[in-house]
Amino acid sequence: MTKKICFFILYLFPVVAIASPILALKSRVNINGTVVASTCSIVIDGGSSHQGLIDFGVYNKNGVNQQGVVNKPFTIKFYEKQSTVPGCSAFLAGDNRVAFSFGNHSLTQLDERGVITKGAGNNIRIAIASTDDNVVSNHNKITSNNAVLTYPRDFASKGVFGFMATAEGLNKADAGTYRGALSLVVTYQ
Repeated sequence: MTKKICFFILYLFPVVAIASPILALKSRVNINGTVVASTCSIVIDGGSSHQGLIDFGVYNKNGVNQQGVVNKPFTIKFYEKQSTVPGCSAFLAGDNRVAFSFGNHSLTQLDERGVITKGAGNNIRIAIASTDDNVVSNHNKITSNNAVLTYPRDFASKGVFGFMATAEGLNKADAGTYRGALSLVVTYQ
């Protein structure tokens, strides 16, 4: 019986291979995808006790060696839900770039000099620029004409972005407090 089965299989195989040209064609379908967390939260770390606040402190115009500028580094951090370590895998779902768009497009937050402030004579501007070397689209200060920065998605997925904020025009300001605000919209496709 074993001989008959072997003979029968050998007999059918050549017939099927010759009679069915579909078996002679071979193709492969590759399927891939990315699974990411659905939400990330954002934290602005300006070094003060209030989250989202960059505090330039007190500036004495009559002080020794005052140059009219004060610098404050800050970071923008993204976190996965319930994580204490920065990172945002949702950015990996994009095509390769993550865009940061600053301001509200109505010239109430940004002008050609930087972030608009109110108070202390209304002439102080905050210059904000990225400090992320070799990954950001540019290091120029954020203005109404330069309001979008882009980052590679692999860098963005790490969730930490460095910036320097500089209060400019302090030596020409009136005594008093000043405040400004800046919107941020992060997009990826």
